[in-house]
Amino acid sequence: MRKRSHHISLMKMKTGIVMAIGLTLSLFINTVVAQVKKTPSVKKSKLFSVGHSTKKEILIRWAPADEAMWSDANKYGYAIERYTVVKDGKVLEKFERMKSRLVFKPKPVAEWDSLMQIDDYAAVLAQAIYGDDFDVEMTTEKDGVARIINETEKLKQRYNMSMYAADHSFTAAVQAGLGWKDADVRPDDKYFYRIYSLIPKEVRKTDTSLLYVGLSDYKPLPKPSEIITEFGDKSALLKWDFDSYKEYYTSYIIERSDDDGKTFKPVSDKPVTSLNDKSEGSPTASMLFIDTLADNTIQYQYRIAGVSLFGDTGPYSDIVKGRGKAVLPLTPNIVNVTGDNEAYRLNWAFEDSLNGLIKEFRINHAERVEGPYKTISQNIKPGERSIAIDSLAASNYYTVTAVSIEGEERSSLPYLLQPEDSIAPAVPVGLHAIVDSNGVVQISWDANSEKELEGYRILKTNVKGHEWVPLFDSVWHDNTVKDTVNLKSLNNKIYYTVRAVDNRFNQSDVAPMIEVKIPDIIPPTQPVLIDYDITDKGIKISWINSTDEDVALHHVYRKRLQGAADWELLHTTSDTTTHQFFDGGCEEGKTYSYTIIAVDSSKLESAPALPLTVSVPEKRIKEAIAKLVLEADRKNRQIAVNWEVKKDSKSIKQFEIYRGWDKQAMSLYQQLDADKQSFTDKELRVNTKYKYAVRAVYSNGAYSDFVVKNIIY
Repeated sequence: MRKRSHHISLMKMKTGIVMAIGLTLSLFINTVVAQVKKTPSVKKSKLFSVGHSTKKEILIRWAPADEAMWSDANKYGYAIERYTVVKDGKVLEKFERMKSRLVFKPKPVAEWDSLMQIDDYAAVLAQAIYGDDFDVEMTTEKDGVARIINETEKLKQRYNMSMYAADHSFTAAVQAGLGWKDADVRPDDKYFYRIYSLIPKEVRKTDTSLLYVGLSDYKPLPKPSEIITEFGDKSALLKWDFDSYKEYYTSYIIERSDDDGKTFKPVSDKPVTSLNDKSEGSPTASMLFIDTLADNTIQYQYRIAGVSLFGDTGPYSDIVKGRGKAVLPLTPNIVNVTGDNEAYRLNWAFEDSLNGLIKEFRINHAERVEGPYKTISQNIKPGERSIAIDSLAASNYYTVTAVSIEGEERSSLPYLLQPEDSIAPAVPVGLHAIVDSNGVVQISWDANSEKELEGYRILKTNVKGHEWVPLFDSVWHDNTVKDTVNLKSLNNKIYYTVRAVDNRFNQSDVAPMIEVKIPDIIPPTQPVLIDYDITDKGIKISWINSTDEDVALHHVYRKRLQGAADWELLHTTSDTTTHQFFDGGCEEGKTYSYTIIAVDSSKLESAPALPLTVSVPEKRIKEAIAKLVLEADRKNRQIAVNWEVKKDSKSIKQFEIYRGWDKQAMSLYQQLDADKQSFTDKELRVNTKYKYAVRAVYSNGAYSDFVVKNIIY
């Protein structure tokens, strides 16, 4: 160390920092980073702390959340205030404050030398705080600490390495002003610690960290569990649960025994840790360590103990043991399959000089390349290179596995054998389908029993006799399927069938077609009222029925406009050819409205027909008009309407002329005085059939019968 420049070279470390293939940062850095990630952006720099109780003293560690605060605090320092909250097991009404606060700063560079001689982490901390340069040179994996640190700016490098080193040496952390041992404590007391930086507010606003701890909070460290070992050729891979114990340990001591557990020695001169930060919830929550073995014939035993943030070593794990395994350098290779459908032989190649390493060959079979593979023949002698095979499926995938004397297995790539097959599977039976009110069709059939069956093709059509359309582009592997139909479709039926397909894509004939009736949610079209006729006995109305095929009923309703407000059902007919109804229950001098509703087979009702309103005349006198004559004058484009009155007809006030044409109902067209007995109609359309009606209106309000005639103009 050159004291003048305060430069400390990491190259002078007695040993390098040993690191394992890791999965998460050390405990304290993990705690800081996790809290920073979860804390929204604030104006103050965070300060985090951890307290640990032993049986005799309380250890406290703190750390700034960012490199800027770390750098400033190295200059201005930190302060701790202690308050006694519980004394002799009782909560004090007024907390007892320590006489004066304690101030902590990194020790001067001159006081680090002796500690650096025995603690490599102290050298790292001193270099980070006081060194002019910070070029870390160490042998690590490409994803280790060097890559992480060298990708950040210089100040962050110093900060990250100082936090890492402080995590692994509590003594060095105390020397760097980041830790304190409180030995002036009593078993039945509990203390409140207030930790804060002394950075002036005008330089940086910082947060305060609080701890509440006592000697009674002491808990023994847990024993690492679930140690898993995988032995290879002169190697041992140790894997254990790191994530569950990161609250307690920052690194681990791994010890090995090669004399049946009589003596154990560390596999490295430094505890092993993890330096790869994994996000919360990562599936990789284990720690790995690979050890190199000198001999595959020796049984090795391992045990692991954790080292805490405060330098305490926990209990050892249970011992795990095992031996290395010789690795087969080559893999068998299937050359071909000879023969035909009567008999086949599987032939493979393997280096004859390696027969001495082989215990046996095994033949494995699957019907799909991805497996699962089942061993169909084993205990095949090392010198064999061929075997007969039978019981073939439509598609057969084979592998050959060489098993070493020590149990290691090396398998060949899969080899496909497909015997000739042109026989189609059986036609599916038991085809059945039901549809619900939402249009979901549940289709099922009896499953085929062929071993080589690949699946089914489901076909449908909306119109019987039309071309079938596949429900799916690919083969369906189950014997049940769902389909969805449009309930608002004009088709009220849909048809399905199914055919079986084997592994060679041979297809069966289609199953007998099934017909599915689609639930009806569309009401029928409304009927249309087109005409009426008033007679002595009542009113005859005419209409056009609903045109839907599934119409089952027509309901005729009537409502009297004077006094009554509700529609009453007059008539129901299921005869779709009927389009007239005679209402004989009418009263003279009353006005009625009529409508019709169609009902289909699903009991859905159409909208009511547009109402037809008819007034029944009072006190009708039948024979007032003796004769009605219609004459068409196409030259002058007119129709002459003439009538004669019976001689005994008296007290006639006026005449009413009604007109209608084609399907248009008649309505009042003209009113003439009693002395007029003719009328000329000039508002005409060519090629139209007109209907005229004339009746007399008497001075007492009575009406005569209509006299009606038709004429084509």
